[in-house]
Amino acid sequence: MKLKNGEIFNAKEPLNKLMAVKLPVKTSYELVKLATSLKDQMAVIEQVRDKLIITYGKPASNMPGGSQITPADEGFPKFAEELGELFNQEVEIEFNAVKIPMNFEIEPHILMALDKFIELDEA
Repeated sequence: MKLKNGEIFNAKEPLNKLMAVKLPVKTSYELVKLATSLKDQMAVIEQVRDKLIITYGKPASNMPGGSQITPADEGFPKFAEELGELFNQEVEIEFNAVKIPMNFEIEPHILMALDKFIELDEA
């Protein structure tokens, strides 16, 4: 399936939250398979994003050797532009959507972030 890097990046935290919930074995297994199939691309996205922060940000006072960027920084417009380019690039990733039980309670923002990765199981 074709996905944008931004969809993959925005799914990381919600996917981790969902994987921390006790679910049926089959669903848990499928979530782990999904996370594994996204892992390499997530690492690439994070690496490029980190380089953009180093390039356009400034040294972080609270993280020795680290960098940070805020909207007030001079380099922020260029950072946002290039991050947008990164997030809009499409990649092809093979995975099966994970079926989530209908009776499972989940926060709406998690469902939205995982829309392309999960389905509701009506069985």
